[in-house]
Amino acid sequence: MKACKKTSILFASLAVLAMIALCLGITTTVAVAETNASSELALRKDIANNFIYSAEFTDLTESSNAGLVFGVSDDLASYWTVSVNVTKGKLELLKKDTVLKSGQCYAGVGEQIALTVVVNEGIAKVFVDGSNIAAITCKLDGYNGGKVGVKADCAVNGEQFASTDTLDGDIFCNGYNVLKVVNVNDGYRLDSSEYSVSKGVLTVSREYLKTLEADTAYTFRVVTSFTDFNFTLTTDFTSAAAVSVMSKYYRGSDVVFELSGGAVVDKLLIDGENVDFTQNGNRIVVSAQVVNALPSGKHSVKLYTNIGRPQTTFTLSEPIETLTELEPVATHTFFWIDFVIFGILILAYVAFTVIKKTDILNKIKKK
Repeated sequence: MKACKKTSILFASLAVLAMIALCLGITTTVAVAETNASSELALRKDIANNFIYSAEFTDLTESSNAGLVFGVSDDLASYWTVSVNVTKGKLELLKKDTVLKSGQCYAGVGEQIALTVVVNEGIAKVFVDGSNIAAITCKLDGYNGGKVGVKADCAVNGEQFASTDTLDGDIFCNGYNVLKVVNVNDGYRLDSSEYSVSKGVLTVSREYLKTLEADTAYTFRVVTSFTDFNFTLTTDFTSAAAVSVMSKYYRGSDVVFELSGGAVVDKLLIDGENVDFTQNGNRIVVSAQVVNALPSGKHSVKLYTNIGRPQTTFTLSEPIETLTELEPVATHTFFWIDFVIFGILILAYVAFTVIKKTDILNKIKKK
């Protein structure tokens, strides 16, 4: 009964791995080499840097040294092995002949064991009999990818191989729950509405992708109930454009930008700092109150929109100084000038009159 249950688990695990490979669209070899004598190394033609590789080893003996081999160089000078040592009751991860890490192995003589190795960005995780808890986790120093294969002196069945290097936009997650998806570039955890899982394939929504930089490579980390994976996705769309209405603004005035394509702004950064703004149609306004807190000079602007993250610049200058208007001062200068002139004229008239009369009197006396 116990053996039947274990066999069912193994076949269920292998079925899941087969579906994974199917989702990736990668050729999978099943039931290769029923026997391999004298621990002979059987290499596949597959070459990968990041991958999932599994096989089921049956009819184990005390001398069995069954295992998965990966990262095999062309000259066989370097390779890694996940090996089952029945005599020692251990599961070992080796770099050629050097044991890097080991774990417990409970497979006995005449029994079978399913091994799965997942390599992602130089980290190897080893799983046994379909468990989603890694029996071994180890950083692979000097790992640069290579061929994969098996090394066994027992029967090998259900060999499965799937490379994750070729993923472009989607990532397989068949049979496992997606716990979270993180945009590593932004340090942002995607909301459940920003990605979907259908038929074992995870897809990041186009609506979310258009909120990123256009024509830019982003790294996403997918955390599942089985293991974690990174994949890279390059955005492919035309971003909205942003321009400053004026190239130079004076302190005390609003700064205004115009956007193309009917984009809606979610966030606006000036020199990398988040600032308040208002949007009316295609016009974005940063108030004078916000602008006054900025130093004079050139400033960079990035707008986070639903159609990319356009950038622009503007220059802030101090206001032009104006002369203070003089207030009128009450003065009687012109009055006194007029008064003096008028007085002089009167005196001149009086003098003229006196002289005239004197002249007339002198004439009368002479007569």
